[in-house]
Amino acid sequence: GALGHATGYSFPSGHTQAAGSVFGSIAWRYRAKRWLAAICVIITLLVGFSRTFLGVHAPQDVAAALIEAVLVIWLSKRFVVWARRKTTKDATVLCLGLATLAIILLYTELKPYPMDYVGGMLLVDPAAMKLDAYSNAGILSGIIAGWFLEQRYVRFSTDCSRARKLVRLVVCALMMGLSVGLGQLVGLAFGHGIAYAVAKGLFPAFIGVFVGPAVSASFERRFDPSGTC
Repeated sequence: GALGHATGYSFPSGHTQAAGSVFGSIAWRYRAKRWLAAICVIITLLVGFSRTFLGVHAPQDVAAALIEAVLVIWLSKRFVVWARRKTTKDATVLCLGLATLAIILLYTELKPYPMDYVGGMLLVDPAAMKLDAYSNAGILSGIIAGWFLEQRYVRFSTDCSRARKLVRLVVCALMMGLSVGLGQLVGLAFGHGIAYAVAKGLFPAFIGVFVGPAVSASFERRFDPSGTC
């Protein structure tokens, strides 16, 4: 049976897919450093193993999630290459992102949801699945808006010294902590419904893509105008 707190069905494994996408991207980006790539692959496999070991996913759930992660990495790489060749990429990405977001929201509201019962109890509440979808829509919204504003006003680059990277890490970590607090405030003000689901996805994505880089860039210009730190 499903876990009491489950908000969706088990296929595919969301944790494995997320770990595979994040750590797989790091492994691919720094594949020349074999030790780092190996650590990332091991972490991903351990996450997948833990899902089956804990009994929350079947092996096919994990396998499908790993395939999905590889596909996400491949598509993301192709997207970045395409975006860099387009002089109007920020406006194009904004339009494509908004269209995708609209499709996701329409699908969330109009699709039929399964009403499976086990022992007289509803296996998974469709309302909980909808909230998961709105949270993901919030993440996409934050990425879309953050990408557009970052491309227009910040133009952030990671080509800098280690000292500067450390400062950026601290600033962005503080900003991400702020995003969690903002999400909780929305939950207190409006309850843990759709507004909260959107906010807890939107704030971290928007702050991570735009606000963190913008604050870091502003901080660097103020305290190190020469750009030599």
